[in-house]
Amino acid sequence: MGFEKIKGQEKNVKIIKEALLKGSMGHAVLLEGPTGSGKTTLGFLIAQALNCITGSGDPCDTCLSCKKIEKRVFPDLEFVEPKERWIKLEQIRGAKKNFLLYNQEGKYRIFFIKEAHCLTREAAASLLKIMEEPTEKMKFILTTPAPFRLPATILSRCSRVKTHRLSPELTGKLVKERYPLAPVEKVEIAVRLSGGIPGAAFAIMEDEAWEKRTGEVKEFGTSMVKGNISEAEIMEAAGKWAEREDVLNLLQWLMIFFRDGLLMKAGCRDELLVDHRHLSLWEKCPVVVSALEDCVNIIKDTIKTITTTNANIQLAVENMFLQIKGRLC
Repeated sequence: MGFEKIKGQEKNVKIIKEALLKGSMGHAVLLEGPTGSGKTTLGFLIAQALNCITGSGDPCDTCLSCKKIEKRVFPDLEFVEPKERWIKLEQIRGAKKNFLLYNQEGKYRIFFIKEAHCLTREAAASLLKIMEEPTEKMKFILTTPAPFRLPATILSRCSRVKTHRLSPELTGKLVKERYPLAPVEKVEIAVRLSGGIPGAAFAIMEDEAWEKRTGEVKEFGTSMVKGNISEAEIMEAAGKWAEREDVLNLLQWLMIFFRDGLLMKAGCRDELLVDHRHLSLWEKCPVVVSALEDCVNIIKDTIKTITTTNANIQLAVENMFLQIKGRLC
């Protein structure tokens, strides 16, 4: 199937295949775009195509190299991804030690770094040393949703390919093809929430706790909107949310809850809403548009703080809840 696995990125695929056929693929390629837009899949397809015995510019999926790369057991592939939110110096050093050996099996040795923006300063410096003087048999593949967080010295050594969001129609088609027996309501919510990112839609579809989690968020959000929750109860809820592994999912659904309310109060069409199950609440509540807009921004800022800094999650959530309560009063 090869590059046909990548849907909605035809222009990028055409450019990549032409470079592979002409032998003009640079020594380093940076795949940048939203999380879930297919960067990792595309990166592995490039690795396969570079080492495929057919040399056709498209992986055959059947040769030994293609199969081993797909299973991530190819001896000439070094795959590095974040551990505990960062890619650290020791990870790059360990991968470099293996990478600098002579080719064991394939045409090219592939150094694949997923979420390259998570490189620490020391790790990035170590990677740069090997990227500065690559041999003809070395190829680097990096992926990131945030290229601005990479050092300019690394960016300057990469050919950059930008993956993009898909249309709601194509996203919906892909979801229905993969989950033909899924409830229509869940498919519709996954497509709306994904924002044209297939990986995000698939993650929602595969989330077994989705219905329970969204129910919890609706119950809590409704209590906040109606003002029938005390500060003590808010602090208790913050502590419970902060301890959960799915805390980011909870925050994202809470943001969607208030976003839908904002759109309803602003007079937007129903089809722009993510979750139609809250319609009756927003039709009756007296909360003003500016307050809901503030709530959405407060949650968005909290998610950013938690994902990009070492902030205390419980304190961040507590502060967020109190700010929301203050805006809704």
